[in-house]
Amino acid sequence: MTPDPVVLGAVETFDIKGTMKKDIIAGDWLVTCPITAGTVFSTTQEYTAPDELPAKYTIAVAIGRG
Repeated sequence: MTPDPVVLGAVETFDIKGTMKKDIIAGDWLVTCPITAGTVFSTTQEYTAPDELPAKYTIAVAIGRG
């Protein structure tokens, strides 16, 4: 994640990498499908951080079937 820590109101860039344990099929979000199990996967996604955040927060990134 860049920048780290989050900058309020700024664009955050997430570099997501891994090896798929299951096939990712057409209809899933943010990726070009299909991606077969065992394939090394990499994507970069951008998200604008909110203008306010609580003192403690969690950011979760997941790949799943839509």
